Amino acid sequence: MQIVTMNYSTEESTTLLTMQDTSLTAAITPASSSNIIIVVCCTYMRVHEASSNDVGIRYQLYNSTDSELVIYNMEKHNGASANYDVGTGATIIGYDTGRSVATTYLLQFRAGYSGNTAYVCTNNDKGTFMLIEVEP
Repeated sequence: MQIVTMNYSTEESTTLLTMQDTSLTAAITPASSSNIIIVVCCTYMRVHEASSNDVGIRYQLYNSTDSELVIYNMEKHNGASANYDVGTGATIIGYDTGRSVATTYLLQFRAGYSGNTAYVCTNNDKGTFMLIEVEP
């Protein structure tokens, strides 16, 4: 069993509607391609909307070495009022298999809707990224 962790505490934000890399990332070299890599990211996320539009944040765990999605999710609220903020503590868990070389995983995020500003590691809350290699 192998465990790789990293902590990060600098807030990042985006208004873009395409996935953006964050600094929540880690790499692991599996001992065997038959092993499972469990990918865990814990952070606080927030989204802000200045007008009365819907608010949302989309995020995913991504294998950047092989350009493959590990897991995807979205938090959203419809019919928000002006200057609406919504935050959530997120624990995102996914897994990957079949890797035999050093592989890098990261959290990506984007604004859910036009006009939204999405944040991770909000207010400098610590984010944690962890890779756990286990035998099947």
